[in-house]
Amino acid sequence: MRVVSITPELDVICRDGGASESTGALFAGFGQRKVALCRRFLSLVEQKRWIPRSAARVPLSICSAELAEALLARDPDALEVSHVRWGAELREGLRKRYSWPWISAGPVKTEPSPKTAVERVDSLVSVVLPTYNGVRYLRDSIESCLNQTHRNLELLVVDDGSTADVRGVVSRFADARLRYLRHDRNQGIAAGLNTGFRNSRGEYLTWTSDDNRYAGDAIETLLRFLRKYPEVSFVYADCLLVDDRGNPFGPGILRMKPARELAVANCIGACFLYRRSVYEAIGAYDAEAFLVEDYDYWIRVSARFRMQRLARPLYYYRYHPDSLTGRYPEQEVNEKAAWVRRKNDAVS
Repeated sequence: MRVVSITPELDVICRDGGASESTGALFAGFGQRKVALCRRFLSLVEQKRWIPRSAARVPLSICSAELAEALLARDPDALEVSHVRWGAELREGLRKRYSWPWISAGPVKTEPSPKTAVERVDSLVSVVLPTYNGVRYLRDSIESCLNQTHRNLELLVVDDGSTADVRGVVSRFADARLRYLRHDRNQGIAAGLNTGFRNSRGEYLTWTSDDNRYAGDAIETLLRFLRKYPEVSFVYADCLLVDDRGNPFGPGILRMKPARELAVANCIGACFLYRRSVYEAIGAYDAEAFLVEDYDYWIRVSARFRMQRLARPLYYYRYHPDSLTGRYPEQEVNEKAAWVRRKNDAVS
């Protein structure tokens, strides 16, 4: 049972069974001045006993959407609010706006929860893996897909006109869930994704890269979240950063930001899952958005569907000299991202 607690310092502690972990500040990822002011007000209510507890209702109401997003990102089974003075006001405000079962009026019961229909779901998930000569880590990437705890999936490897022996790598796997598709000539990652999804059959969709890998329970965790919250159509998770040998790299974890930050930069990352209804509504990836094909797609999704981050690292994102990140200057990527924002602003 995953119990989420808020500390007097406005940090979030998650207890999952016997384990306990800090997942950072409550409003982490939000950059607006409004959120900073709400956080400061709540801290004052906590620290200054002469301020009535009911005063917390003001910032809790003003930042209700941000607060709900931040709590939902921890995917709780129960919310423990006894550690803060304004816990009752928090729970009351949430219960007025949301019907989530983990927002209860009584004390938290810590015994394991029974298995539910959500946990037993066995929907087909389609994973598209486009590649162009990316054979160095391809076997590792394929294995991470096929070894998922969620077994009902199909993996579509799209060979985008490679000169390297991609087919040879794929043929080493005797797994009926693996399908190989090939372009006669190189057409770009957007074309590879479009070919893959056009041939997919899954109720839920995602894609991955030939140099990255999933954690073993990534698909199961993302799928369970979407089944648990029908109002969410697209979920995305944190990533573990590794180098070319798979060792921890840089800060270790790449924390995702709320989807509203898409107006500023690509905050979705490389680990995500979405409903087929999203694909049917949004359509194809744009080949003109080279280097930022995903960012362009996410902006289009965010205009029509609810996207929600999940504050758990479920993916290994590899930094190495041959990756797209390593081959193209940051300035070029930033300029293309700015173009995508202008393009979508014009459409909206």
